[in-house]
Amino acid sequence: MIRLISFDLQGVVSDATFSDTFWLEELPKLYAKRHNVDVAVAKRSLGDMFKAMGKYDLRYYDDAYWGGS
Repeated sequence: MIRLISFDLQGVVSDATFSDTFWLEELPKLYAKRHNVDVAVAKRSLGDMFKAMGKYDLRYYDDAYWGGS
């Protein structure tokens, strides 16, 4: 039985502007607020974490994981 089918709809359902705004602007703001750091520091920290995890780890794509970090 097939339980889940996942499609990469980047650019179909939403354009890159949506993703860029979320990952590059809003998520760093949330991280900065939760960790009481400057947004520039949050961007560097998240960038380092993204690289360390790698794009093949499913958590990489989980906005809830990053928002709760």
